[in-house]
Amino acid sequence: MEYKYTGIILGKYDVGETDRIYVIYTLEQGKIRALAKGVRKMHAKLSGSLESFNLVDILIARNRGMGKIKSAIVERNFSVIKNNFELLEKVFQVIGIFGRLMEDEQKDEEAFFLLAQYLKMMNEKNGDDFLRFRIITQGFLHQLFSLLGYQLEISGCAVCREKIKAGGNFFSMSCGGVVCHKCGNDVVEKMRVTDNTIKAMRIFSSNNLKSLLKLKIKKEEITELERVSDLFYRWIV
Repeated sequence: MEYKYTGIILGKYDVGETDRIYVIYTLEQGKIRALAKGVRKMHAKLSGSLESFNLVDILIARNRGMGKIKSAIVERNFSVIKNNFELLEKVFQVIGIFGRLMEDEQKDEEAFFLLAQYLKMMNEKNGDDFLRFRIITQGFLHQLFSLLGYQLEISGCAVCREKIKAGGNFFSMSCGGVVCHKCGNDVVEKMRVTDNTIKAMRIFSSNNLKSLLKLKIKKEEITELERVSDLFYRWIV
């Protein structure tokens, strides 16, 4: 039988002499794998349509096991990202995180649209605004983690549950979120975070990606957010 999907190409790996298996996140079925026969041959028609993170309409023939890709039409190829090495490198990292966190063949329309929106926004930004790119990336990751059921305690102290007061606060993955300055004295694994970093984390959890373009945040605070995301991701996997 043949199945039509709308999907985003997450990755690929070579098999045999001329074939390739593609990992695709689809709107209809979540993360799937499909074989493209002869796609590594010179002048193969499908190869250009199946570049990493292309948004495609794809036709897959499948009876048992892995399906075979019959055709693919590119809806968006996100050429701005692909022509900017700095953006390209970071987006590949994010796509890698997304691919590792998503389960095979588990439909999640919200995750699909979140990823599609992220790629569209990155494609609209130019290389001179890399700080904005980093903010949107952090917003995307925090929202993805939350969507998958992983949430940090950011409304109050993760230890005593009291309201976070300004100044001297910490983040601790072992405690599960933000820790107030009093409780932080008893926590071994922690990192200091500014009030703006905590505020940004709260904004990430309650706003769509587009609204994050208005967020004003310092470079060092984005670095803090990136450290938080990295610790969070390592804890998840």
